[in-house]
This record gives sequence, structure tokens and C-alpha cells, in this order.
Amino acid sequence: METNIKNNLWQARQRSGLERKQVGFLLSKKSIDEISRYERGVYLPSLKTALKFEIIYQTPVRLLFQELFEQSRREISEIKERQANSLPGDRWFVKDAEQLKQEEFCFYAELLKSRVPSSPELEAVTKHTIALINAVSDYKQGRKPFSA
Repeated sequence: METNIKNNLWQARQRSGLERKQVGFLLSKKSIDEISRYERGVYLPSLKTALKFEIIYQTPVRLLFQELFEQSRREISEIKERQANSLPGDRWFVKDAEQLKQEEFCFYAELLKSRVPSSPELEAVTKHTIALINAVSDYKQGRKPFSA
């Protein structure tokens, strides 16, 4: 599928230290041209290929395709606002990106199990862990950490 969606595939590949040829091998591609087209946003990968990128780069798909994720989130939010009477109450919808980051599966734990993380990754793990501890503490004290 042709597109012009910006993504973070090139940055993720650079951070991983992999060459296009190595990524192509892991994705069972015969040519690095397709990897280049994905990185430039000429092609949008299938869901299966996007999930493989997540595995290869150990980065959630929503971060690899952050612009598309944010665009999709805005679209859903607009639909929700227009059709508020047709949908359940506010609790079903994540209000902001920070809440989403704290509610998603903790990929940082998987990172720590799989390899020694870099200093920026350790900093992110620390911030994430502190935020989770604070949220649990708020819940224990009867406060709702994600309330507006």
C-alpha cells in the first residue's frame, strides 16, 4: 500500500545497529528496497510486518508509527465527541497519551529480560516504573490517578 506516513523505522534501525540487509533477512525480504520504502513512508507495512518491526526493534508499533497513531487517536476522539450519545461513558476511552503509556503492557520489563538496556532506555524504565508506583499508590489511597 502506498502512503506518505512519517514513521520512526529508520531511527529504530539506527538505534538497533542493524543494517537494512539484516532487517530484510529477518523479514524474509529478498531486497533491501522494500525496507527503504517502509522507512521513507512510501509503503505502509501490513499489520504482520509492522508487528515484526516491533519485535526486531523492541519498540511498540504505536511508537514506530507515532504520527499514524496520533492521527488515528484524533479521528477516534472526534467520532467519540460527535457520537457521544451512541457510546458508553468516558471510562472506556483513554484520555491522553500519558495515560495510555502507563496502561499499556510494560514492554520495558521485556527489554530488561532480553538484554542490557542503554542509559536512555534505563532512564525511560525508571520514569515508567515511578509513574506506575505512583498510580498504584493513588489507587490504594482512593484517588483516581487518571482523572481529569
